[in-house]
Amino acid sequence: MANINIEKAFVTDNKSVYLYLSTTGQGLYIPLYQRDYSWDKDNIIQLQEDIESGVSRIVNTQDEQEIRFLGTIITLIESNRDKIYPIEPQIVPSRIEVLIDGQQRLSTIIVLSTILLKNLFEIKQKLKVLSCDFIDEINDIYNFWEDKLMQIYTVDIRRKAKPKIIRGNRDFWTEKEEAETAYKSAVSYYLAKFIESHSNSFSNSFKPSSENVGKTLYTNYHAMEKWIKDKIRKAHLINEDFPSAIGILDTFNKIDLWNDNRDRIVDFIKVNDYNTNKVSNYLCEYVQVLSICHYLLERCCFTVIQPTDENWAFDMFQSLNATGTPLTAIETFKPRVVNVTEEFGNGFKNSKNEEYFEKIDKLFEDVDTAQQKNARTKDFLTSFFVAYNGQQVSSHFSHQRKSLIDAFEDRKDVNKQIDFMKKSTFVEFLGNYAEFYKTIWLASDKNLTTPFALLNGKEDADLASMLVCFLRASNHKMAITVLGNFFDSIQRNRANAIEDFVQAIKAVSAYYFLWRASLSNAGLDVTYRDLFKTDDKSWKFENGITLDELKNHLKTKLRDKQILQKADWISKAKDEFKYENAPNEVIRLGLLIAAHDTIVDKSEPGLIKIGRPGTSNYLCLSQWSSEDLFTIEHIAPQKNDNNWDENIYENKLFQSIGNLTLLRQTLNSSAGNKPWEEKILYYKTVGEKDPTKIQNLKNIAESMNIHLNEVTISLLQGSKYSGHIEAIAELNQTDNWNKDMVEKRRDNLLDIIWDRVSKWLN
Repeated sequence: MANINIEKAFVTDNKSVYLYLSTTGQGLYIPLYQRDYSWDKDNIIQLQEDIESGVSRIVNTQDEQEIRFLGTIITLIESNRDKIYPIEPQIVPSRIEVLIDGQQRLSTIIVLSTILLKNLFEIKQKLKVLSCDFIDEINDIYNFWEDKLMQIYTVDIRRKAKPKIIRGNRDFWTEKEEAETAYKSAVSYYLAKFIESHSNSFSNSFKPSSENVGKTLYTNYHAMEKWIKDKIRKAHLINEDFPSAIGILDTFNKIDLWNDNRDRIVDFIKVNDYNTNKVSNYLCEYVQVLSICHYLLERCCFTVIQPTDENWAFDMFQSLNATGTPLTAIETFKPRVVNVTEEFGNGFKNSKNEEYFEKIDKLFEDVDTAQQKNARTKDFLTSFFVAYNGQQVSSHFSHQRKSLIDAFEDRKDVNKQIDFMKKSTFVEFLGNYAEFYKTIWLASDKNLTTPFALLNGKEDADLASMLVCFLRASNHKMAITVLGNFFDSIQRNRANAIEDFVQAIKAVSAYYFLWRASLSNAGLDVTYRDLFKTDDKSWKFENGITLDELKNHLKTKLRDKQILQKADWISKAKDEFKYENAPNEVIRLGLLIAAHDTIVDKSEPGLIKIGRPGTSNYLCLSQWSSEDLFTIEHIAPQKNDNNWDENIYENKLFQSIGNLTLLRQTLNSSAGNKPWEEKILYYKTVGEKDPTKIQNLKNIAESMNIHLNEVTISLLQGSKYSGHIEAIAELNQTDNWNKDMVEKRRDNLLDIIWDRVSKWLN
């Protein structure tokens, strides 16, 4: 294994604004996934205050070491020009830096540089009109700063000035001059129009508006221009907290201001009253604006980080972006899809690939915070790659991003159109998987009262919807991998796709239930990866997974665990299907399965047997979400108070399904901790509506010196469902709830459960 040279992994340097943005041939490229220009009023005010206070500090303290750190910039040197889209191959900067972090700050500084240049030009023109004695020196100063400021906002391509910064898929560097065609984003369009205006000596000065550059940029432009015109240029008149020209000239190095000493100008300003002398007034404005130019370009600085690996770049961004909006792997993957669609399709807008990405976007519509968005992305992609090729992808951002890009690029063909179609098929699966995740998986909870819409009219629609709720409540996320594949077939209109989807839900539910009722969770997830895994990490089920493939795989795994046969499963379930071992949702489902279409077995007190279909429907959404069936009740309580058979507590038999039932969620604990003689009277009241019989129960209780709690009786009678407890209620106070009874009921329930559940796998 090669050694990694950490010292060379990240090229880090501290650079002034000018030193960084004047890099020869530098063009800044904002990837598609980056948000639009969005700095708000507070950001602008903070930048202005940073510059103002810096100039003031130099004047007031004569601190030559004064600098202002503006944050970290993360860029990636892009050597592959094919990734820059759209592109005129011959008209691109010689050095393209992809902005991973810092585009908001850089965009604002670049726009501010144009405002400074325009103000210097305006002052120069006013002095020219006044025919001052040193207009040649004023022109020299302007030319010096014009050159420096242009390096901030332009890149030289074939001896032509072009916008320094563009946004992927919106703008492109072009030899032509049509800004409206080449530059669509707010900042790049503004720069193109400014360059055009500047080249004409501002004779047709471009006026930004909310209509042509958008509200955000217009608002910020207007705020910065007002700041320069009303505060900086007028500082010598209004005597506010920004230094006047004389204070600046007394403390600033003159070389920093105008690349020479210019003693004649300095003397003129100090001798002449700016209130009466227009030349002196404009010279003061000139000096004050120049101090801003110097401080912004030479004393404001960044830490520029340039990782040598793309994945490292994004890792660093995520780790440093503690307060901003973190990127997700999907957002950084999207530009690849857009570029390919633009190049080989008919454009991304209104394309199928855009439709697929809209499905992905909807997955995050209800996410409130960046942290939640990041967490959902990680969960989604971790699941997706199991469903795609059995790949175990970590939750780490860069690993997931690389997996997306690798899978997409692996869908290749020498024929460009076939290559595009194969890549689009991958994106379609990603979109359909996201739609399943959103509309089925995340929508299935105990508040779901009607079957999923796509199952309307289908046999077992209610059962399938209930089972999805069961799988989700059990947090069995691996089920998504299978069901997402079958859902994809529905979206692709494959034959019998909806019917197969229902059967797949039943098969996965049976598999998970049988496993967790007889085994621990260990090794369960791996069995799903094995279904999708291929040696070359390719897409095994591109044409859809069949029910036979699914069921055969699941049954093979159960056989490997020796629980595919009834006797084997029951043998293990006797020991493992206990309250302390199996998830609560698995126990609840088992009790509902046992109660479904069963009746009291009159020949075996306390037990049940299969009844005719329709006898009592317990496998439906209404029962799954019912409060009456939400709480798992121990018949013999978990702690023996010497009122129960001690043998029930050997080997924790009291935790087995034979000692469990379902009761109303709000049931008072007074029913749960009573001895058998009293508890059976409560059970007998469940569903009993005949007042005479209820009174008889109370009379029996009184004869035994038992006081039935009226509140508990009321709660029990309020239950809508009682069939599942009728067999127990058939017992009497004299019948002993002992080890033998619990074991017989356990075996009785397991027998019925197996017969029902195993059919879902066949």
